[in-house]
Amino acid sequence: MKKILLILAAVIMLPWLAGAQDGRNRLVTTVIADAMAQLPAQDRSIYNTMMTDLASTGAEGVEKMAAMLVPAAKGQNNIVEYALNGLASYVTVPGREMMARNMSDGLEKAIVKCNDIPNKCFLISLLGTCGSDDNIPFLETLVSNKNTRDIALNTITRMPGARNAIIRQINAS
Repeated sequence: MKKILLILAAVIMLPWLAGAQDGRNRLVTTVIADAMAQLPAQDRSIYNTMMTDLASTGAEGVEKMAAMLVPAAKGQNNIVEYALNGLASYVTVPGREMMARNMSDGLEKAIVKCNDIPNKCFLISLLGTCGSDDNIPFLETLVSNKNTRDIALNTITRMPGARNAIIRQINAS
């Protein structure tokens, strides 16, 4: 009897232990795969459902999607770029500030891990779309790299509250 109860408890706890993400007990990778399979979206309602699902994966989902980018020279990133760009725009709607914060956190982690310069620049530009002045110190660390300097400076200038950061960069030049 104890064995049966233990097995039942393990089966019930399995989705939780496996890191289930949403109400349907899907994992982050499953949510991403389901959404990516529907791209490009056929209509607005599918798009909104898909973006809501992707946004619900938080920083972890954004980081996993960014990891799906292959080296830009191969030219096979259109679906992933479409999803990330759509998500960055989606989270900027008023009332979705927490989603935007999760998106920018995930983008920061993805930028650090990314080794392909064009992909890194793409991710930095997305950070400018959904980021806030909280991301400025991170962007300032990218200014010291000659490969990301221009895009990081451009992104900083588009951020709200960037006045002091711009002055620091001018004084540093």
